[in-house]
Amino acid sequence: MKQFLISTLMVVIVFSCSDSDSDSNSPTDPTGSDSESNFLMVGDNTYVLAQGLLENYGAMAETGAVNLDLTLISEGIEVDWLNQTATGSGQVFYLEMFTSTEGFLDNGVYAYNNSLEATSWDYGEYASNWTNNCDDTCFIDINQGVVSVDRDGLNYTIEFQGFTVNDEAVSLHYSGTLTYI
Repeated sequence: MKQFLISTLMVVIVFSCSDSDSDSNSPTDPTGSDSESNFLMVGDNTYVLAQGLLENYGAMAETGAVNLDLTLISEGIEVDWLNQTATGSGQVFYLEMFTSTEGFLDNGVYAYNNSLEATSWDYGEYASNWTNNCDDTCFIDINQGVVSVDRDGLNYTIEFQGFTVNDEAVSLHYSGTLTYI
């Protein structure tokens, strides 16, 4: 399952990265994010998040909740859209989340558990030094925490507070649109 998720992250990265030279507040920026305030903090290290993606895996047979995976990506990763490859280096944050409706995350607080119920998440990880040569060793699992989601139309404000399997504190703030696939 871990290999499947890593492969999925690679696909997610391919579909969700932008050119790091773009001004995130310019009218041509598709992310609508404010890169100055969007961050991922792990331990004492803080990284700027540039954009996000929601990937729909459909409704869970057990609960009816919709599996929307959230991936947030930093600057420094460039994508070749024609060949669907990513290059460069940067940070990746990923959560497997469950919501009540196709197409968007519900507003509210999402707790970590394996219930597969709406407003929960059951798997998370991050990579602080992602490159296109990453394998499982690039990612550290996140096994506890709370996600707060506030959506207004297409704009999201997402906050996360939690810990890795190594008891390292993880927090993030992301405000902007999320690409939906």
